[in-house]
Amino acid sequence: MTLTDVCTTTTITKPTSTTSDYTIATPAQTIDFGSLSQQFSIADPRCTTTLTFSTSDGTSAFDAKLNLDASAQTLTIDIQDNLDLLDSTSQATKDYTVTMIYKVFKPGDSVTAVQTDNSVTVVYTIKNPCLDDTVTTVSSTPQTASISDNYSGTN
Repeated sequence: MTLTDVCTTTTITKPTSTTSDYTIATPAQTIDFGSLSQQFSIADPRCTTTLTFSTSDGTSAFDAKLNLDASAQTLTIDIQDNLDLLDSTSQATKDYTVTMIYKVFKPGDSVTAVQTDNSVTVVYTIKNPCLDDTVTTVSSTPQTASISDNYSGTN
């Protein structure tokens, strides 16, 4: 008789990868993976799971602007304080890749994952609010006052 660990073979469902634009200093934006396509899930509920993320930002400054609610499977971005996360040359936009990592463990084990190749990516394009025409508009106001060319002074 051969015993097989159900957690090593359980079917995993995962959402699709996505892209999202976010303009600095606008309200926080939440991605609900269930609303994209489907949430991460496994066929056998006896297995335990974790959902974490990693980013392409080597300084962890971008990581600090993200909040993952693993139980609800939502990722929220909120940047209100500065433009430091933009491209240092153009200051217009910068792309960050966030990898959502879903791991499956044997029941009662949260150390050694038996399935780890279950990830999706979210590519955030961070925008400068001063250069994003969806939040900033420049308009010209026509001159309404007449300008007099009478000068009654002396030289």
